[in-house]
Parts: sequence; C-alpha cells; structure tokens
Amino acid sequence: MKNDSQSTRTPVYVWVIALIMMLWMISVVTISQWRMSATFDEQNHVTRGISVLRTGDFRLCFHHPPLANVLEALPVAWLPGTHFDTSMPAWSWNNLSIWDASKRTMWELSQDGANLMRLARIPVLLFTIILALIVFLWSKELFGHWGGLISLGLLALDPNIIAHSGLATTDIPAACTILLAVYLLRNYFLQPTRLRLIYAGIGIGAALATKFSALILVPITGLFLLLMAFLPADRQQGFAFNWSTLPSAERIKRAVGLFVALGVISYLVIWAVYGFNVEPLGMKKGQPLAAHASLIKRIPIPGKQYFRGLITVKHESKGHRAYLLGQTDTTGKGWWYYFPVAFATKTPLPEMIVLLGMLVLIAIPQIRQRLAFHRPDAYFLLLPVGIYVLAALGLLGISLNLGVRHILPIYPFLFILAGGWAALRVNPRIFMPSLVVLGVLQIVSLSLAFPDYLAYFNELAGGTNDGYWILVDSNYDWGQDLGELAKLQKANPHLANIPFSYFGSTPPEAYGVTYQPLAGFGVMRDVPNKPRLDNYTGLIAVSATNLVGGPGYSGVDYTPLLQEQPFARAGKTIFIYNLAPAPHAENASPAREIRH
Repeated sequence: MKNDSQSTRTPVYVWVIALIMMLWMISVVTISQWRMSATFDEQNHVTRGISVLRTGDFRLCFHHPPLANVLEALPVAWLPGTHFDTSMPAWSWNNLSIWDASKRTMWELSQDGANLMRLARIPVLLFTIILALIVFLWSKELFGHWGGLISLGLLALDPNIIAHSGLATTDIPAACTILLAVYLLRNYFLQPTRLRLIYAGIGIGAALATKFSALILVPITGLFLLLMAFLPADRQQGFAFNWSTLPSAERIKRAVGLFVALGVISYLVIWAVYGFNVEPLGMKKGQPLAAHASLIKRIPIPGKQYFRGLITVKHESKGHRAYLLGQTDTTGKGWWYYFPVAFATKTPLPEMIVLLGMLVLIAIPQIRQRLAFHRPDAYFLLLPVGIYVLAALGLLGISLNLGVRHILPIYPFLFILAGGWAALRVNPRIFMPSLVVLGVLQIVSLSLAFPDYLAYFNELAGGTNDGYWILVDSNYDWGQDLGELAKLQKANPHLANIPFSYFGSTPPEAYGVTYQPLAGFGVMRDVPNKPRLDNYTGLIAVSATNLVGGPGYSGVDYTPLLQEQPFARAGKTIFIYNLAPAPHAENASPAREIRH
C-alpha cells in the first residue's frame, strides 16, 4: 500500500520541495487577495465572528456555525477601529439581520473596513496550510514521496483553491476540516485505539462546527463503518480493523456503537464551539420560557443554536438565484448539470487530464494492483467524492447552484488520488516529460489568470476574460473589483461619479469609488433608478452578474449592453460602456483615453 514510502523517513529534499510549494502558494494567495475588495459574503462572516467575540452571543450564527468565523475575526475584533453596536435594530431578536448588522459593523462604524477585511482573511491561510499538509502526507503514505509532491503540486496550482484561500469565508475551512475528519477516521481504522477514535470525533465535530454542508460527513461516516464492518479479512490490507470473524448482528451492533460514539464526541465539540450554551427545548429565540411550560419544553438542549441555524438554512436555501449558460433561475431549483459544467470549465485542462485520467485508470484491476491501492483506501478517497457528486447533481435533495466553491471539498480527495501517477512505474522517458509538460501548461494557465483567480475559467471555456458567459456569482463576479474601479477613476477623471450597477454587498464608496447608484443586486438591490437602455446615452458601469443575469438579479435587463463593446473593464468583472453618440470621427474616443 505504501510503495516507495515503506521507509518512515522522508528525505530532506522532499520536505524542502514541499515547503517551497506551500510558500509559493501563500505568496500568490496574499498578492491576489490584497487587491480584491470585500466579496459578497465576507462581511457577514467577519461580523458574525466579531459579534461572538465581543458579546459572547451566538444569535447571528444562523447561516453558518461559528468556528471559522470566530477565527477570522480574531485579528480584528479588538482593534481600535472596530466597533460593535448592540443597540442597532439588526441585533434585536425581532429584527435580526446579518446583512444589516454587517453593514453597520464593517462599513459604518469601522474606520477602515477594507483593511479589516484584509486582516480577517489571514487566518484562512492557516486552514490552507493544514489542508496542504494533509494532502501531502496522505498521498505520501499511499504513493510515496513523489506521489505526495504531485498531490501537493496540484493543490498549490489550483486556481479555485488559491482564490478561496484568500477570502474570509467558510469554503476553504470546510474543505480543510472535512478532509481532516476523513483522514483521522482512516487513521482510526488503520489502528483502532480509543485515542484515535477521540481524534476522529473531534475532526468530525470541527467540520460540523465550520459549515452546515459538512453534515454530509454523517452519511459518509455511517457508510464507512458499514463497509469496513463487512469487509472480508483478505481485503483488509494494512488495516488492523477486522470484524470478519464476528456474526453479522454483532458487526452491525459494533458499527452502530462506533457511530454513536463518534456522534457524541463530535456533538461535544459543536457544543464547546457554541460556548457550552444550553437552552430549554421549548424556548423560542429571544424569548424567555413561559412559567407554565410543560416538562418536555423544559428539557435542556446543549448547543440548540446549531439546530436553529440548520432550520434557517433549509428555509432560506429555497430562494437563491442562479445563472448558467445564459439562463437565470429564481426558483432555487437550479440545474442538475450546474456543477458538472462548473467543474469542467473552472478546472484547468492539464489538472483535469491528471485527475480524470487517474479515475479511469483505477477502474482497471491490474492498475489497482500495480498501485497497491486496496479497497479500504478506495473507500476513504472515493466515497466522499461520490456522495458529494450525488449531492451536486441534486439527488440528495440539495440544490445550491451558487458556485464551484460548494464542491471544493472534492478537489483535495482527487488530488490525493492523483498522486498514484507517481506509483504507476511508467517508463520514465514517457512519464517525466509528460509530467513536466502538463505542469508547465498548468503554470501558464495560472499565469494568464494572475491575479484574478476568482474569475478563472480554463481556455476551452474562454479563459478568465470570457467566463462570465458561462457562470457568474462566486464563480466569476463576487463583487471583488471595487478597488480596480477606484484606480481607473483616479487615472481617468472623466469616469468620476459614473452611473453604476453593482453586484456585491460592499458600499462602493468604502473603496473610494464615486458613482450614481443604478438598480443592482446586494447593496444596490433596492435602488429605484432603473435605466431604460433603449434610449440611454453616456457612461454606465455594470457588474458582470447584473450584466448577464437579466431582471432576475437586478430587476433591470442589462443584457442589451452585451451587444456593445465596453471601452474599459475594472478588473475582470466591472464593464464600462459609453453609449454617447460620437458625431465627429476626429473626436478622441474614451477607448483611446483610458488609463490603467
């Protein structure tokens, strides 16, 4: 199972290469995130963490559990320029609103919300480093030193990982903690001990306390236990866990017992993250329990806020808008093929060849034998991917077509599996040049997108410049280019006070943009100014999501602008048009005057 990694010692040069990869990744992430304005959800995540740290109250944690948000808020919660107003209407139980609370906290009370956001992004790098280490170590255990480096290289050169590693959200923390939970569970099955069982439970609890979507670990863990319980002894290679001599009923009993034990440990972790809060079963949010309440309603529930959040997310997930290939959906149902399209267009082509190629190869028994890739290891790498794919296709009753970030947790498992290329013992004259060519092509693709990795699309999908035709929102335009628009205005005074339809939650003035608000989405959702484009003249700036999303996003059909040629773009996502007539050809056009 371990190929050339049978030796427990890892050569120093391998660790040096791994360290260089991680340092390179951290550098690129830092440079990329520094130029991005606050994206759509970030202000909410950071405010949620600030509210917990400053008040000890978890009332704003109804869209996400607090673990990642609290860590993100640690660098900024007690800075002199940070203030949290418990007297604002958005903090009262009757008017509770994370959107209004974050607007008040980050942009009205804060002296420099843009800088707070940059600082809040730093802790996410910790999750990225842990993610990288697990990918490297797990792959190295399976496929040797070079397998570990291939897997780590795929992670370090993936534009989606790089993009979200620089954002104060829960996407990278979720990918990290889900992988960590499965890795620790695998370690328990390799050598079942009470301590390893506790570690696995803590890992699962940490993932559940990071993002509600990590609940997918519950069926995954149950399936792991059942599959391992009934795995024949001759299939247990390398795993000390073996119940093959026990009757079926006893195996099920033990599997259920382990499932309950892991559930109890993980629930204790969740409870700890929520400050060991206990509420009576019948108590409604923000209201004391009635004096005449029944005994059932008085039952104490540890961490009840977690379940309150689950109910909220289930209720609110029904109305999300989504865009795909020229269509806008406002029902929340989306398309079953949304995530296959997202994966196919936002994954670099060399990376896709490596990942899908290995998936095809391991279906061949002779290849699995050559890799020493045994059934238990297949469970731990492929089962999470399979369950996620079912969820992504809408077969588990989940349909959140909001971005490739929602399937980000499958990438690390695929990266680990791809480390098997190093163990295939292919002719070095073929393998090494092929590996170098694919690596160079991946780096070229990444370089062409620098530093706009959030807007990355592969070359067959039109590249970073044209990906908005396929997908928008967090796949392309998440409100990240306000700083770039401010730079354009500074260099080109005629762009000052431009009519602007923005897709994002950040007030553009927070980044120095001067503008006239047009109907948009997010911070401009209720703007009454809805221009008629059939007789519009003059300058106009529109975010890509509002531009292609149609009235379903902004209430205005900005798609006629797609027939025009923008004379400038702020970053990749804000399109600037000049619809004024030009009666004299000799007049200098804005396209010639624009300065970047």
